[in-house]
Amino acid sequence: MNNKSVLIIAGETSGDIHGANLIREMKNFMPVLKFYGIGGERMEKEGTELFYNVNQMSLIGVTEILSHIPFVYKVINRIVSIVEEREPNLIILIDYPGFNIRLGRRLKKLGKRIFYYISPQVWAWGERRIKKIAEFTDKMAVILPFEEKIYRSAGIDVSFTGHPLLDITKTDVSREEFFKTCRLSKDKMTIGLLPGSRIQEIKTLLPEMLKAIKIIKGRLDNIQGIVSISPMITKTVYKEIIGKNFSISAVENFNYPIMKHSDLLIVASGTATLEAAIFETPMIIVYKVSPITYFFAKLFVKIPNIGLVNIIAEEKIVPEIIQRRSLADDIADEMERIIKYPEAVNKMREDLKKVKKELGNTGASKRAAEMALELVD
Repeated sequence: MNNKSVLIIAGETSGDIHGANLIREMKNFMPVLKFYGIGGERMEKEGTELFYNVNQMSLIGVTEILSHIPFVYKVINRIVSIVEEREPNLIILIDYPGFNIRLGRRLKKLGKRIFYYISPQVWAWGERRIKKIAEFTDKMAVILPFEEKIYRSAGIDVSFTGHPLLDITKTDVSREEFFKTCRLSKDKMTIGLLPGSRIQEIKTLLPEMLKAIKIIKGRLDNIQGIVSISPMITKTVYKEIIGKNFSISAVENFNYPIMKHSDLLIVASGTATLEAAIFETPMIIVYKVSPITYFFAKLFVKIPNIGLVNIIAEEKIVPEIIQRRSLADDIADEMERIIKYPEAVNKMREDLKKVKKELGNTGASKRAAEMALELVD
Protein backbone atom coordinates (compact mmCIF):
# COMPACT_ATOMS: atom_id res chain seq x y z
CA MET A 1 0.00 0.00 0.00
CA ASN A 2 2.89 2.41 0.74
CA ASN A 3 4.68 2.01 -2.60
CA LYS A 4 1.90 2.57 -5.14
CA SER A 5 3.00 4.61 -8.15
CA VAL A 6 1.50 5.91 -11.39
CA LEU A 7 3.19 6.86 -14.66
CA ILE A 8 1.26 9.76 -16.21
CA ILE A 9 1.86 11.26 -19.67
CA ALA A 10 0.58 14.70 -20.77
CA GLY A 11 2.27 16.22 -23.81
CA GLU A 12 0.45 19.55 -24.06
CA THR A 13 -0.57 22.49 -21.86
CA SER A 14 -4.21 21.40 -21.72
CA GLY A 15 -3.12 17.91 -20.69
CA ASP A 16 -0.99 19.41 -17.93
CA ILE A 17 -4.03 21.29 -16.57
CA HIS A 18 -6.31 18.26 -16.62
CA GLY A 19 -3.55 15.95 -15.42
CA ALA A 20 -2.90 18.14 -12.38
CA ASN A 21 -6.59 18.10 -11.45
CA LEU A 22 -6.77 14.33 -11.90
CA ILE A 23 -3.68 13.80 -9.72
CA ARG A 24 -5.13 16.00 -6.98
CA GLU A 25 -8.39 14.02 -6.95
CA MET A 26 -6.60 10.66 -6.98
CA LYS A 27 -4.45 11.73 -4.03
CA ASN A 28 -7.59 12.76 -2.15
CA PHE A 29 -8.71 9.14 -2.39
CA MET A 30 -5.25 7.55 -2.03
CA PRO A 31 -2.66 9.95 -0.52
CA VAL A 32 0.22 7.42 -0.72
CA LEU A 33 0.24 7.45 -4.55
CA LYS A 34 3.44 8.67 -6.22
CA PHE A 35 3.30 10.17 -9.73
CA TYR A 36 6.01 10.54 -12.36
CA GLY A 37 6.16 11.01 -16.12
CA ILE A 38 5.70 13.87 -18.61
CA GLY A 39 3.78 17.07 -17.87
CA GLY A 40 4.09 20.74 -17.02
CA GLU A 41 4.40 23.05 -14.06
CA ARG A 42 0.87 22.34 -12.80
CA MET A 43 1.47 18.61 -12.57
CA GLU A 44 4.83 19.30 -11.00
CA LYS A 45 3.16 21.44 -8.32
CA GLU A 46 0.97 18.44 -7.51
CA GLY A 47 4.14 16.46 -6.74
CA THR A 48 4.76 14.76 -10.09
CA GLU A 49 8.38 13.89 -10.90
CA LEU A 50 8.89 15.06 -14.49
CA PHE A 51 11.28 13.45 -16.94
CA TYR A 52 10.22 15.77 -19.78
CA ASN A 53 8.24 19.01 -19.84
CA VAL A 54 5.27 19.75 -22.11
CA ASN A 55 7.34 22.57 -23.63
CA GLN A 56 9.64 19.92 -25.07
CA MET A 57 6.75 17.81 -26.34
CA SER A 58 4.33 20.30 -27.95
CA LEU A 59 4.66 19.35 -31.61
CA ILE A 60 1.93 20.10 -34.13
CA GLY A 61 1.39 19.22 -37.75
CA VAL A 62 2.88 16.58 -40.01
CA THR A 63 6.04 18.46 -40.93
CA GLU A 64 6.76 19.50 -37.34
CA ILE A 65 6.38 15.93 -36.05
CA LEU A 66 8.42 14.43 -38.90
CA SER A 67 11.36 16.68 -38.07
CA HIS A 68 11.26 15.51 -34.44
CA ILE A 69 10.84 11.74 -34.96
CA PRO A 70 14.28 10.86 -33.49
CA PHE A 71 13.43 12.84 -30.34
CA VAL A 72 9.98 11.23 -30.07
CA TYR A 73 11.42 7.72 -30.16
CA LYS A 74 14.19 8.67 -27.76
CA VAL A 75 11.53 9.79 -25.26
CA ILE A 76 9.43 6.67 -25.80
CA ASN A 77 12.44 4.41 -25.25
CA ARG A 78 13.35 6.24 -22.06
CA ILE A 79 9.81 6.04 -20.68
CA VAL A 80 9.66 2.30 -21.45
CA SER A 81 12.96 1.82 -19.58
CA ILE A 82 11.61 3.77 -16.59
CA VAL A 83 8.47 1.60 -16.53
CA GLU A 84 10.59 -1.56 -16.62
CA GLU A 85 12.71 -0.24 -13.76
CA ARG A 86 10.02 1.23 -11.49
CA GLU A 87 7.07 -1.08 -12.20
CA PRO A 88 4.23 1.47 -11.78
CA ASN A 89 0.83 0.18 -10.69
CA LEU A 90 -0.96 2.11 -13.43
CA ILE A 91 -0.26 4.01 -16.65
CA ILE A 92 -2.35 7.12 -17.37
CA LEU A 93 -2.25 8.59 -20.87
CA ILE A 94 -3.81 12.01 -21.49
CA ASP A 95 -4.86 12.85 -25.07
CA TYR A 96 -1.73 13.50 -27.24
CA PRO A 97 -2.36 10.65 -29.73
CA GLY A 98 0.69 10.92 -31.98
CA PHE A 99 2.90 10.05 -29.00
CA ASN A 100 0.61 8.19 -26.62
CA ILE A 101 -0.65 5.61 -29.13
CA ARG A 102 2.94 4.58 -29.89
CA LEU A 103 3.84 4.56 -26.20
CA GLY A 104 0.66 2.74 -25.15
CA ARG A 105 1.31 -0.14 -27.54
CA ARG A 106 4.84 -0.54 -26.19
CA LEU A 107 3.74 -0.45 -22.55
CA LYS A 108 0.91 -2.93 -23.08
CA LYS A 109 3.50 -5.49 -24.16
CA LEU A 110 4.95 -5.14 -20.65
CA GLY A 111 1.60 -6.21 -19.21
CA LYS A 112 0.72 -2.82 -17.73
CA ARG A 113 -2.79 -1.57 -17.01
CA ILE A 114 -3.55 1.56 -19.03
CA PHE A 115 -6.13 4.25 -18.33
CA TYR A 116 -6.73 6.69 -21.19
CA TYR A 117 -8.04 10.00 -19.87
CA ILE A 118 -9.36 12.57 -22.34
CA SER A 119 -9.50 10.40 -25.40
CA PRO A 120 -7.73 11.71 -28.48
CA GLN A 121 -9.96 13.14 -31.17
CA VAL A 122 -9.04 10.37 -33.57
CA TRP A 123 -12.72 10.04 -34.54
CA ALA A 124 -11.98 12.98 -36.84
CA TRP A 125 -9.41 10.86 -38.70
CA GLY A 126 -11.40 7.64 -39.11
CA GLU A 127 -11.59 4.27 -37.38
CA ARG A 128 -8.08 2.89 -37.85
CA ARG A 129 -6.52 4.74 -34.92
CA ILE A 130 -9.50 3.96 -32.68
CA LYS A 131 -8.80 0.25 -33.20
CA LYS A 132 -5.17 0.81 -32.23
CA ILE A 133 -6.25 2.51 -28.99
CA ALA A 134 -8.60 -0.39 -28.23
CA GLU A 135 -5.65 -2.79 -28.39
CA PHE A 136 -3.91 -1.34 -25.34
CA THR A 137 -6.55 0.56 -23.33
CA ASP A 138 -8.08 -1.10 -20.24
CA LYS A 139 -10.40 1.77 -19.37
CA MET A 140 -11.15 5.17 -20.89
CA ALA A 141 -12.74 8.40 -19.66
CA VAL A 142 -14.11 10.68 -22.39
CA ILE A 143 -15.03 14.33 -21.96
CA LEU A 144 -17.14 15.02 -25.05
CA PRO A 145 -20.69 13.61 -25.02
CA PHE A 146 -20.68 11.85 -28.40
CA GLU A 147 -17.33 10.08 -27.82
CA GLU A 148 -18.69 7.41 -25.46
CA LYS A 149 -20.67 5.65 -28.19
CA ILE A 150 -17.78 5.83 -30.66
CA TYR A 151 -15.23 4.20 -28.35
CA ARG A 152 -17.68 1.68 -26.88
CA SER A 153 -18.44 0.41 -30.39
CA ALA A 154 -14.70 -0.34 -30.68
CA GLY A 155 -14.90 -2.58 -27.61
CA ILE A 156 -13.37 -0.17 -25.08
CA ASP A 157 -14.59 0.05 -21.46
CA VAL A 158 -15.49 3.76 -21.60
CA SER A 159 -17.51 6.34 -19.64
CA PHE A 160 -18.41 9.98 -20.27
CA THR A 161 -17.32 11.91 -17.16
CA GLY A 162 -18.34 15.39 -18.24
CA HIS A 163 -15.79 18.03 -19.20
CA PRO A 164 -13.17 19.01 -16.57
CA LEU A 165 -13.14 22.55 -17.91
CA LEU A 166 -16.48 23.12 -16.17
CA ASP A 167 -14.66 22.97 -12.82
CA ILE A 168 -11.87 25.40 -13.66
CA THR A 169 -13.19 27.81 -16.30
CA LYS A 170 -14.07 30.74 -14.05
CA THR A 171 -12.61 34.01 -12.85
CA ASP A 172 -13.10 36.36 -9.92
CA VAL A 173 -11.65 39.32 -11.85
CA SER A 174 -14.33 42.00 -12.05
CA ARG A 175 -15.03 43.98 -15.20
CA GLU A 176 -13.59 47.11 -13.59
CA GLU A 177 -10.42 45.32 -12.53
CA PHE A 178 -10.07 43.76 -15.98
CA PHE A 179 -10.11 47.08 -17.83
CA LYS A 180 -7.75 48.65 -15.30
CA THR A 181 -5.22 45.80 -15.42
CA CYS A 182 -5.28 45.60 -19.21
CA ARG A 183 -5.15 49.39 -19.64
CA LEU A 184 -8.29 49.35 -21.77
CA SER A 185 -11.21 51.75 -22.18
CA LYS A 186 -14.61 50.64 -20.87
CA ASP A 187 -16.24 52.60 -23.69
CA LYS A 188 -14.71 50.66 -26.59
CA MET A 189 -15.56 47.26 -28.04
CA THR A 190 -12.91 44.83 -26.82
CA ILE A 191 -11.52 42.10 -29.07
CA GLY A 192 -9.61 39.37 -27.22
CA LEU A 193 -6.83 37.63 -29.15
CA LEU A 194 -5.97 34.08 -28.06
CA PRO A 195 -3.36 32.72 -30.50
CA GLY A 196 -2.74 29.43 -28.67
CA SER A 197 -0.13 28.05 -26.30
CA ARG A 198 2.38 26.58 -28.76
CA ILE A 199 5.21 28.64 -30.24
CA GLN A 200 4.36 27.60 -33.80
CA GLU A 201 0.71 28.60 -33.36
CA ILE A 202 1.67 31.98 -31.94
CA LYS A 203 4.20 32.72 -34.69
CA THR A 204 1.68 31.79 -37.36
CA LEU A 205 -1.57 33.21 -35.99
CA LEU A 206 -0.72 36.24 -33.85
CA PRO A 207 0.67 38.37 -36.73
CA GLU A 208 -2.55 37.76 -38.68
CA MET A 209 -4.72 38.55 -35.68
CA LEU A 210 -2.85 41.82 -35.12
CA LYS A 211 -3.21 42.79 -38.78
CA ALA A 212 -6.92 42.06 -38.56
CA ILE A 213 -7.25 44.41 -35.57
CA LYS A 214 -5.43 47.11 -37.54
CA ILE A 215 -7.78 46.59 -40.50
CA ILE A 216 -10.97 46.68 -38.42
CA LYS A 217 -9.81 49.82 -36.60
CA GLY A 218 -9.58 51.47 -40.00
CA ARG A 219 -13.18 50.56 -40.74
CA LEU A 220 -14.95 51.01 -37.41
CA ASP A 221 -14.62 53.37 -34.47
CA ASN A 222 -14.19 52.40 -30.83
CA ILE A 223 -12.33 49.12 -31.32
CA GLN A 224 -9.52 47.90 -29.06
CA GLY A 225 -7.62 44.64 -28.79
CA ILE A 226 -5.98 42.65 -26.01
CA VAL A 227 -3.49 39.78 -26.50
CA SER A 228 -3.39 36.85 -24.10
CA ILE A 229 0.22 35.86 -23.35
CA SER A 230 0.84 32.25 -22.41
CA PRO A 231 3.08 31.88 -19.34
CA MET A 232 4.55 28.76 -20.99
CA ILE A 233 6.13 30.81 -23.80
CA THR A 234 9.03 33.23 -23.44
CA LYS A 235 7.90 36.87 -23.70
CA THR A 236 10.49 37.61 -26.39
CA VAL A 237 8.36 35.60 -28.86
CA TYR A 238 5.47 38.03 -28.33
CA LYS A 239 7.72 41.11 -28.30
CA GLU A 240 9.21 40.18 -31.66
CA ILE A 241 5.75 39.81 -33.21
CA ILE A 242 4.02 42.79 -31.61
CA GLY A 243 7.05 45.08 -31.82
CA LYS A 244 6.40 48.81 -32.02
CA ASN A 245 4.03 48.63 -34.97
CA PHE A 246 0.91 47.69 -33.06
CA SER A 247 -0.81 49.73 -30.38
CA ILE A 248 -2.31 46.90 -28.39
CA SER A 249 -2.39 45.68 -24.79
CA ALA A 250 -0.85 42.32 -23.90
CA VAL A 251 -1.31 40.59 -20.55
CA GLU A 252 0.22 37.36 -19.25
CA ASN A 253 -1.76 34.55 -17.62
CA PHE A 254 -5.08 36.39 -17.97
CA ASN A 255 -6.93 34.04 -20.33
CA TYR A 256 -10.17 33.68 -18.39
CA PRO A 257 -10.70 37.39 -17.62
CA ILE A 258 -10.09 38.11 -21.31
CA MET A 259 -12.60 35.45 -22.31
CA LYS A 260 -15.20 36.67 -19.85
CA HIS A 261 -14.98 40.42 -20.40
CA SER A 262 -14.19 40.72 -24.13
CA ASP A 263 -17.04 41.46 -26.52
CA LEU A 264 -15.59 39.15 -29.18
CA LEU A 265 -12.74 36.63 -29.25
CA ILE A 266 -10.39 35.57 -32.03
CA VAL A 267 -9.33 32.09 -30.90
CA ALA A 268 -6.92 29.44 -32.16
CA SER A 269 -8.81 26.20 -32.71
CA GLY A 270 -8.51 23.93 -29.69
CA THR A 271 -9.45 23.75 -26.01
CA ALA A 272 -9.77 27.54 -25.76
CA THR A 273 -12.90 27.44 -27.92
CA LEU A 274 -14.68 25.36 -25.27
CA GLU A 275 -13.44 27.64 -22.49
CA ALA A 276 -14.86 30.61 -24.39
CA ALA A 277 -18.13 28.69 -24.85
CA ILE A 278 -18.39 28.17 -21.09
CA PHE A 279 -18.21 31.96 -20.71
CA GLU A 280 -20.74 32.21 -23.59
CA THR A 281 -18.55 34.78 -25.34
CA PRO A 282 -18.92 35.13 -29.14
CA MET A 283 -15.84 34.07 -31.08
CA ILE A 284 -14.18 33.51 -34.42
CA ILE A 285 -12.07 30.35 -34.69
CA VAL A 286 -8.87 30.59 -36.72
CA TYR A 287 -6.16 28.14 -37.64
CA LYS A 288 -3.32 27.67 -40.07
CA VAL A 289 -0.72 24.91 -40.41
CA SER A 290 1.96 24.03 -42.94
CA PRO A 291 0.67 23.28 -46.47
CA ILE A 292 1.79 19.63 -46.16
CA THR A 293 -0.06 19.18 -42.86
CA TYR A 294 -3.18 20.76 -44.33
CA PHE A 295 -2.98 18.57 -47.42
CA PHE A 296 -2.95 15.39 -45.32
CA ALA A 297 -5.66 16.75 -43.02
CA LYS A 298 -7.96 17.33 -45.99
CA LEU A 299 -7.31 13.77 -47.15
CA PHE A 300 -8.08 12.08 -43.86
CA VAL A 301 -10.31 14.28 -41.68
CA LYS A 302 -13.85 12.94 -41.76
CA ILE A 303 -15.77 15.84 -40.17
CA PRO A 304 -16.95 19.14 -41.74
CA ASN A 305 -15.87 21.51 -38.91
CA ILE A 306 -12.63 21.92 -36.98
CA GLY A 307 -13.82 23.92 -33.95
CA LEU A 308 -14.91 21.85 -30.95
CA VAL A 309 -17.91 24.10 -30.31
CA ASN A 310 -19.14 23.49 -33.85
CA ILE A 311 -18.44 19.76 -33.63
CA ILE A 312 -20.48 19.44 -30.43
CA ALA A 313 -23.28 21.63 -31.83
CA GLU A 314 -23.23 19.54 -35.05
CA GLU A 315 -23.43 22.77 -37.03
CA LYS A 316 -21.36 25.88 -37.60
CA ILE A 317 -22.54 28.16 -34.80
CA VAL A 318 -19.33 30.24 -34.81
CA PRO A 319 -17.26 31.19 -37.87
CA GLU A 320 -14.15 29.20 -38.77
CA ILE A 321 -11.36 30.80 -40.78
CA ILE A 322 -8.98 28.02 -41.66
CA GLN A 323 -5.90 27.99 -43.90
CA ARG A 324 -6.87 31.12 -45.87
CA ARG A 325 -4.28 32.88 -47.98
CA SER A 326 -4.96 36.11 -46.11
CA LEU A 327 -6.21 35.28 -42.64
CA ALA A 328 -6.10 38.93 -41.57
CA ASP A 329 -8.51 40.21 -44.24
CA ASP A 330 -10.93 37.35 -43.66
CA ILE A 331 -10.84 37.79 -39.88
CA ALA A 332 -11.51 41.51 -40.27
CA ASP A 333 -14.44 40.86 -42.63
CA GLU A 334 -15.96 38.38 -40.18
CA MET A 335 -15.46 40.76 -37.25
CA GLU A 336 -17.19 43.54 -39.15
CA ARG A 337 -20.15 41.30 -39.96
CA ILE A 338 -20.56 40.25 -36.34
CA ILE A 339 -20.11 43.73 -34.88
CA LYS A 340 -22.62 45.29 -37.27
CA TYR A 341 -25.35 42.72 -36.57
CA PRO A 342 -26.15 42.42 -32.83
CA GLU A 343 -28.76 39.74 -33.57
CA ALA A 344 -25.93 37.51 -34.82
CA VAL A 345 -24.14 38.02 -31.49
CA ASN A 346 -27.27 37.15 -29.51
CA LYS A 347 -27.84 33.99 -31.57
CA MET A 348 -24.23 32.95 -31.05
CA ARG A 349 -24.53 33.39 -27.28
CA GLU A 350 -27.66 31.23 -27.19
CA ASP A 351 -25.99 28.51 -29.23
CA LEU A 352 -22.89 28.57 -27.01
CA LYS A 353 -25.12 28.18 -23.95
CA LYS A 354 -26.49 24.96 -25.48
CA VAL A 355 -22.95 23.68 -26.11
CA LYS A 356 -22.05 24.41 -22.49
CA LYS A 357 -25.01 22.30 -21.36
CA GLU A 358 -23.82 19.41 -23.54
CA LEU A 359 -20.51 19.32 -21.64
CA GLY A 360 -22.22 17.64 -18.68
CA ASN A 361 -21.92 18.39 -14.97
CA THR A 362 -19.07 19.60 -12.78
CA GLY A 363 -16.91 17.04 -10.97
CA ALA A 364 -15.39 15.37 -14.06
CA SER A 365 -11.90 15.06 -12.56
CA LYS A 366 -13.25 13.36 -9.45
CA ARG A 367 -15.24 10.86 -11.51
CA ALA A 368 -12.20 10.15 -13.70
CA ALA A 369 -10.05 9.64 -10.58
CA GLU A 370 -12.48 7.04 -9.26
CA MET A 371 -12.33 5.22 -12.61
CA ALA A 372 -8.53 5.26 -12.67
CA LEU A 373 -8.19 3.98 -9.10
CA GLU A 374 -10.25 0.92 -9.97
CA LEU A 375 -7.25 -0.19 -12.05
CA VAL A 376 -4.59 0.34 -9.39
CA ASP A 377 -3.54 -3.12 -8.22
